[in-house]
Amino acid sequence: MMKPFISLVLGLSLLASCGNDTDSFAVARAAQAMAKATIPAASAPAAPKLRRADLKDILSPIQLISIEQRNQKALVAETAQNGSVSTWSSVDKVTISLRNGVLVATRGLGDDLMAASAQPPSLKPAGGAAYTRLYTILNGSDQPVRVSATCSTVSNGGQTIEVVERIYQVTELVETCQAKTVTFDNQYWIDRSGNIRKSRQWVSPEVGQIVIEDLR
Repeated sequence: MMKPFISLVLGLSLLASCGNDTDSFAVARAAQAMAKATIPAASAPAAPKLRRADLKDILSPIQLISIEQRNQKALVAETAQNGSVSTWSSVDKVTISLRNGVLVATRGLGDDLMAASAQPPSLKPAGGAAYTRLYTILNGSDQPVRVSATCSTVSNGGQTIEVVERIYQVTELVETCQAKTVTFDNQYWIDRSGNIRKSRQWVSPEVGQIVIEDLR
């Protein structure tokens, strides 16, 4: 069972102490040496609410991810950067990869997203114009399955959101995708500087959507 947020924060603090903001590979090596942790199950006592004060000693960029269908949450630290793709890892080695904030891969979630085509939400056709997104996901037999989805993006206009005790003025973009066997939405909350402060993105039919909140 994964430790509560305080334990996760302490673990990431230890990771941060092994390097600095530019030494992401030192963070990755330290993460591999950490003891495994698990995320609280739905039946477990609620974890303490995460506060900004809990994050003050963490030097590395971090994000909070929430798996809606499993009622699971974890903090992830940036461990690698390859061009426009950044990889983020929890202390128990669950990883997500983002290309300019758009989810392109996961590992350690079961029916993972192995790869996906992506472009920044601000560059997607607006007003309902259709385009194609390609996904490769693992099925229940651990076999890769290619999914082609027809998508369109619309804006829901300006909103105010809170991300762990910070308020942001954002624009919400909603991407609706239709494949042969599944329909899903991706949501992006983008601030005035073009940063994705929060998103809700699809992984696979089994995992569903994960919420990603930028704590930098």
